[in-house]
Amino acid sequence: MKPVLYVVEGRHDSAKLKLIDAQIETWITNGSHFNQERIQQLVELSKKYELVLLLDPDGAGERIRKRIIEHLPNIKQIFVPQNLAHSPQGKTGIEHMEVEVLRGYLSHPKQTHVSRETWKVQDLYDLGLAGTHNAQILREKMSVNLGLPYANVKSFCRLLNQFGIDKKTVVEKVNNES
Repeated sequence: MKPVLYVVEGRHDSAKLKLIDAQIETWITNGSHFNQERIQQLVELSKKYELVLLLDPDGAGERIRKRIIEHLPNIKQIFVPQNLAHSPQGKTGIEHMEVEVLRGYLSHPKQTHVSRETWKVQDLYDLGLAGTHNAQILREKMSVNLGLPYANVKSFCRLLNQFGIDKKTVVEKVNNES
């Protein structure tokens, strides 16, 4: 079994993880301005480590995520809700999370699967995750419950397929919220 290496955006994110366990290993992207050489470093590190993306739940974090996934499509990922990563000053980032909350998220990385397009947008309408007055709120709750980022209907459907989340699991969680 390979040791885990968390891919984070900055040194403050790394420092927050070290508060959980001083032995946690991190690799810092230094924000979204990393070059192809740094991407290649990650590819090489993936041979020795189990890489896990832990990026800020904001636009910059998503741009970094997409860029890395282009080169490492099966990298494990952790998604945290934006509301858990806010500072009192209104900034968003992993470094602003409560240590115990972050610790809980570390044990639930998501692995990308080859999508078989199990989910269709119509399925989300059928479950009330689209097309109802409270669909957005229900999708937000499902995102947190499933460890996925919040997304619009089409993107949420894509994420369910991408991470191989079965319909039975979602139906149970929707029924628990109703």
